[in-house]
Parts: sequence; structure tokens; C-alpha cells
Amino acid sequence: MWDDPIVAETRALRSEIAAEYDFDIESLGAYFLQLSAADAEMLIQEAVHAISNRQDETYAWLENLLSIPA
Repeated sequence: MWDDPIVAETRALRSEIAAEYDFDIESLGAYFLQLSAADAEMLIQEAVHAISNRQDETYAWLENLLSIPA
């Protein structure tokens, strides 16, 4: 069977993170929610920065982004 190095690395990281939280699903969920909130905050900061620097381009980008169906 062929081993994909990316899959192996992903699985190793998954195991490492799970071990840090003693494989507790609630702790893992809280951890990933924290990561998600941090990513959202970063995206918001990047959007605000882009708007202040390039309003016209950014508005077009945001309109395009928001028109993509979820």
C-alpha cells in the first residue's frame, strides 16, 4: 500500500493535538473553537486593513466573496 507523506503528517499532528488534550472531546472542541475564532479575527483584521488601503478593489472583492453561495 502506498503511503502519502501529507496524510501521514496530518495524522501525526492530529494524534499529537489529541494527546495534548488527553483525547477529551470537549477539550478538543474548545481548542478548535478557539482556533476558529482566532482565524475569524485575523480575517476581519485583514479585511479592515485592505479596505483602508484599497477601498475600491476591496469592495469588489468583498462583493464577489459574499455572492458565492455557502
